[in-house]
Amino acid sequence: MNGVLQQLGVRLSRYERPTQSWVCGKAATGSPCLIGPDKHGRCRATYECEPNRDGERWSCNRPRSAGGKCEAGPLPDGTCCRRIQTCAPVRSLRAKRGQVVRWAVVLTVGLLVLALQDSYVTSLFSPGPVTRHHGEVGTCGNCHEAFEQGAVGWVRAAFAPGDRLADSKKCLACHQLGEQVFEPHGLSPATLDGLTGRITAETAAQAGVAHLSAARGLFGNPIEAVDALRCASCHNEHQGRDFDQTAMSGNRCQSCHSLQFASFSSGHPDFDGYPFGRRTRISFDHVAHFRRHFEKAGPEKAPKTCTDCHSPSPDGRIMVVDRFAETCAACHSEQIEGVDLSGPKGIPFLAVPGFDLEELAARGAAIGEWPEWSEEGLTPFMKALLAQEDSFEADAARLEALDLLDLADSSDADIQAIERVAWRVKELIYRLATAGLEDQRRPLSEALGRDLDRVTLGRLFGSIPPDVILSAQRVWFPNLAEELARVRRGERVPLPGAEEVEAASADVGDAETAHQTGSSETGKILDDDEVLDDGEILDDAEILDDDAILDDDAILDDAEILDDGEILDDGEILDDGEILDDGDTLEAGDILEQDETVAEGEGDILADDDIALDEADEDEVSLDGADQEEAAAMPEPDPEQWAALGGWYRLEFVLRYKPVGHADPLLRTWLDLSGHAFDVSKQPVANALFGLLGDERTPGRCTKCHSVDRGAGGALQVQWQPRRPQPETKTATTFAHATHFSMLHEEGCLTCHALAPDAKYADGFKDHDPLSFSSNFAAIDMATCAGCRVEERAGDSCLLCHQYHLGSFPIRPLVTQMK
Repeated sequence: MNGVLQQLGVRLSRYERPTQSWVCGKAATGSPCLIGPDKHGRCRATYECEPNRDGERWSCNRPRSAGGKCEAGPLPDGTCCRRIQTCAPVRSLRAKRGQVVRWAVVLTVGLLVLALQDSYVTSLFSPGPVTRHHGEVGTCGNCHEAFEQGAVGWVRAAFAPGDRLADSKKCLACHQLGEQVFEPHGLSPATLDGLTGRITAETAAQAGVAHLSAARGLFGNPIEAVDALRCASCHNEHQGRDFDQTAMSGNRCQSCHSLQFASFSSGHPDFDGYPFGRRTRISFDHVAHFRRHFEKAGPEKAPKTCTDCHSPSPDGRIMVVDRFAETCAACHSEQIEGVDLSGPKGIPFLAVPGFDLEELAARGAAIGEWPEWSEEGLTPFMKALLAQEDSFEADAARLEALDLLDLADSSDADIQAIERVAWRVKELIYRLATAGLEDQRRPLSEALGRDLDRVTLGRLFGSIPPDVILSAQRVWFPNLAEELARVRRGERVPLPGAEEVEAASADVGDAETAHQTGSSETGKILDDDEVLDDGEILDDAEILDDDAILDDDAILDDAEILDDGEILDDGEILDDGEILDDGDTLEAGDILEQDETVAEGEGDILADDDIALDEADEDEVSLDGADQEEAAAMPEPDPEQWAALGGWYRLEFVLRYKPVGHADPLLRTWLDLSGHAFDVSKQPVANALFGLLGDERTPGRCTKCHSVDRGAGGALQVQWQPRRPQPETKTATTFAHATHFSMLHEEGCLTCHALAPDAKYADGFKDHDPLSFSSNFAAIDMATCAGCRVEERAGDSCLLCHQYHLGSFPIRPLVTQMK
C-alpha cells in the first residue's frame, strides 16, 4: 500500500504530472518518449534532444534520465541523430478513472429519471422558479424542445444546440407577435433596411458612445451575426417569480442600433414631427376655430377648455375626441340638416329626366306620357340601379352630351337613345312600385362590386315606404302599367301630342273600319246625334256629348248596358237605386250612382266610377243629386317643411331624401360602398355616387368634417371616427397622457402642444393621402421632456417611451365547443 509510484531522482526518471490525461504509448515497454502526447491525445514524437550550438560545433543535450549524451552526437546540420518513433498514446490512469466516474454519474441520473415521477424530475433539474406570468406553463417540455428527448437530448442541447429557434417557436403558442416575429422589431428586412439607411444618412456626422463603439468594433453588430433573434436574446426566465422579463438597459437596446447616444438628455435626437404620424381623421382646424369660429359662435356655444372636447381613454394613454352631440352639434347640426342651403334640402334619389317634348313629338318619339315641366337629369342612384341594363351605360353617356331641353340639333340616334332611357326609367319606377326593394339587390350588387345582405340593402334605401314610390308614380306616370303592357306587346306608345297628330292625319277609311268592327280608341268623342250600333264598345275616357244615342247592347265601361233609346240629357242626376225604364232619357252630365239599374227586372248595375262626363267635373257635382256644393280642398303641405326632420319626400319631379341628423345610416352606407368600389377609370357608377355624396355642398355634408383616405387600388374610405385606442396595435413610441396631467403648467395642453398658425392644414385633405399633411401643431420640443427624463428623476430607460414588438397583435379568439 505504501509502495513508491515512481522514482523521483532527476537521473532516474522524469516527473509524471498527475493531471495528464494521455501518456506515451511506449510507457508499457518502459521506454516512453520525453515529449509525450498533447492534451488531446496526439503523438508529438520528433527527436530525443534539441542539440545546442557552440560556435561552429553542435553538442548533444539529451538529459541523464534518457541516457545522457549520445555517442554519435548531432548531425552536421544540427539535427539530433536519434529520431523517436511515433506511437499511439493511451489514456492515463487518472483519465480512465474519470471516465468510469462520469459514466457512473450518467447511469445513476438516468436511473433516477426513470424511477422518479415527472413532478420530481422538473424540480430536480429546474435552474430556478419562473415568473408568476409563466406560473401555469406546466412541464418543462412546454417551453424547452429538448425536454421530451430525455437525458441524452438534454446533454446534446446543452453542449451541441441544434435548432436555435426551437424553444422560441414554443413561445408563439401563447404570444401573438406577428408574421416577422424573429426579425428585429417584427419588421420586414426591407422596412428595416429603409429605416436604417435613413437614420444613418441623417446622423452620419454624429459621434457614437465610446464603450458601445468599442464593443461593436470587437464583436460586430449583434444582429448581423445571427440569422434570427431568439426570444431569449431579451427575455430570461428562472430568475424568480417577481423578475421583470421586459426590463432592458439602454445600452442593451442601443447595441443593435445605428444611432447610439449616451442617454435621453445627452444625444437623443430631436422629435421630428412627433407625435403626428398621419393627418387627423376629422378635419378640424384648431387654429381657425381658436381664432375665428369660436369667437363668432359666442360663449354659449364655444368650448371653454380642451377637455370640453377631449377626454383621456380608459387606459389613460391617448386623448380621444368626445361624441358629436357633446362637441360639435351646437354649431354644426343645422349645417347637416341643410338649414343654410338655398336650394332643396334633400338629396335627389329618383327623378323624371326633363326632355324637349315638343321636338320629341315632332320627331315621332315613342316614350308615352311624360311630365312637361321637368328639368331634372338622371341621378347617380338611378344610374346605379340601371347600370346592368343592356346599352344603358352607352345611352346615358350619350344623353350627358346633349342639351335635353333643346333637342333641335339631335340626331336620330340621339332620339333613339332617349327612347330607350325613358322606358328604362319607367320600368325602374314600375319595379320599385310593384316588386319592392329586394328586387334591386342583384343590380346594385353588380354595380357596386359587392354582395349586399338584407340589412345593407335596407340601409341603402332608408326603408323607404311603398306609398312614397306609388304616389310619385301616380303623379308622374298615371297610366304606367297600361303603357308598359302595350310596349311588352310590341306596340309603340308615342307622346300624347304625337298621338293626336297621327290621329288627325289618319285615313277616314280606317275610322269607318273601326266603327264597323264595334271598337273605339281611348279618347274618342262622340259628337251630337252620333249613333252607336249594336255591340259597339266604348273604351275608357270616351265622352258622350249632347243627344248622343246608344243603340241596343252598346257597352260602356265594365260591360254596363243601357236599353233602347236612352238619351243622356243635360243636368239630370240619378240617385242610388233609381231605375231607368224604357224611354228614360239620360242627358250629358248625368251621373249614375252605385246600384242604379237601367231597366226594370234586368238587374244591370253601374259602378261608382261610371260617369258620363270628364273626371275633372266630378268634384263639382253634388252627392245628393240636388245641390251642387264646392267640396273643401285639403291644403297641400310644403314638401321641404314637411321633411324638416328628415326622410323621404317628393318635390315636383324628384324624389328626395333628407338626412336624419348626424351619422345618417343611408348616407354612410352609400358612401362606404361607393368608396369601396371607387376607381377613376373602372367604376363610373361608384365614382358618380361618391362624387355626389362626397361633395361638401351635398345635404348631410359628411366629407366636410370626415376625411377621405385613398387605399390600395384607388378605393376611398371615409374616416367616420376620430382616433380611438387600439390595444392590439403596438407603435414604436408610447405615451400616457393621464399620468402627466399633474405636471402641466397653467397653459394646460399648450404646455406641450403649441399651435402652428402658418401651417397649411386644410391643404392636407385634398389629395386623399393621409401621410401628406401639415399639422395644426408644432412638433413637441425635446426640452419639454428632458427635464424629467434623467436617471436621478423619472429615469431615462428606452423602455419608458418605446416598445420593441411593433405591429398589430390581435387577441387570440375564444373558442368554446358546445356539447
